[in-house]
Parts: sequence; C-alpha cells; structure tokens
Amino acid sequence: MTQDWNDEAYYYDDYYDETPGRRWSSLALVLSGLLGVLIGFACAACVGAIGLAFLLIPTGSTSSSASTLPTPEVIAVIPAVPPPTPQPVNPPPAAPEPIPFASGGLGLSQQEWEQRYGPGSQSETPGYLWYQGRYLVAYQEGNVSYIEQRWSPETAITIDDARAQSGGLIPTDRQYVQTYSPEGRPDLVVDLHLSQSLASRFSGNVWVGGQPGNFTVSYNVFETGVTRMVITLGNNPS
Repeated sequence: MTQDWNDEAYYYDDYYDETPGRRWSSLALVLSGLLGVLIGFACAACVGAIGLAFLLIPTGSTSSSASTLPTPEVIAVIPAVPPPTPQPVNPPPAAPEPIPFASGGLGLSQQEWEQRYGPGSQSETPGYLWYQGRYLVAYQEGNVSYIEQRWSPETAITIDDARAQSGGLIPTDRQYVQTYSPEGRPDLVVDLHLSQSLASRFSGNVWVGGQPGNFTVSYNVFETGVTRMVITLGNNPS
C-alpha cells in the first residue's frame, strides 16, 4: 500500500504529534546540534591558537638563545706556592772589636802622656824629650814607643824596685814571656813581655826582633844596683 504524501493525516499522526514528549525530543535534538557546533568551533579555535603559537615561536629559539649566552670562563685555580725558605747565608766575619788599651806609659799618645807628666824638654839626643827631668821618651806614630829612666851610682835601686817602677809604665794586659841576658852582656837583664792591646797602637814595622805586641824592659845591673831602665817595643834591647 502506497502512502499518500498529500494526506494530512500522515503528517499529523506520525511526525507531528502534539503530545509534549514529542515536542521536547525535537527541541533536545536541535539544542544538541547547536552545542555540537559550538564545541566544534571552540576546538577549532584552540587548535588554531596552538598552531599560531608554533608559527610565532621561531624554530630553534631555545638552542639559539642557549648559543648566544656567554660561555662561562673557566678559571684555573693554582694553589699558592709558598716562597722558598731563604737559606742562611754565612755573614762575613765581623771585624774584631778593638781591645781596650790601658797603660801607664808605653803606647800612650803624646797628648795622654803629657797630660800626666807635663810638657817635655829637648834632650841631647834628637827625637827624645825629657819629662820632669826623669823620663826620656820617644814617639812613633804619635804614641810612646820608648821610655828610659836613669839613676846615679849613688841613687841606684834594686832590680825588684826597678821592676816595681816599670810595672806602672807598661800596658796592664802584659804577659810575661821570659827573662834573659844578651850574649856578652851579663850586666843587662831583659824581661820580655807581650801585650795584645799594644799591638793595636802601632801599624808599622816597629817590632824589631819580636812579634806585634812584644816589648822589653831591660835593666843595667851593677854592684851598686840598677842605674838604667829602658822600656821599648820589639825584642831588641840596647
């Protein structure tokens, strides 16, 4: 049996039902369609935004930025090396300190001697001066190098007294060396001494017959006693 499309009953009975349930079903279908269209547009917009973002961001920007960053400079830390310990250097030997000089006569400067015994007067022997009419003195390098004292036979003294007097005219650091009489001169008694401080008072060759610092005290001894005493540098009594 063929449906008559012009029959109004067809439409009203089968497709256009006036009942409320049918009307809401049709409305739901329409709304579902509209919602689908809206969701489609929203999804398309999201996809487009993501694509546009990829287009705006240059490819390899991350690597370019990384490549443009300055490469950190590697600083090598070298441990500090302490300076080498200076090796002790042997200092040059210090000059020996001058030995203090003390004397009652021999080795004194002329000024020092004359402060004690006053000015001298010319003797019969050139280069020798008398002091107080008692001491005959000669100088070398400005210092006393010879002292002579005399006695007459009537005023002669013992050798012990003569040695006591000579002790006040020689350096205090003297060291006794020996006593002797020159060959063929039994009347001459010679005491040889050494004074380290005396050696510093003279620089020339004044130590005839001896070494630097040597000096002699010689006594002319006769039956009446000592009549002459001579204190002189070196080891060459006369």
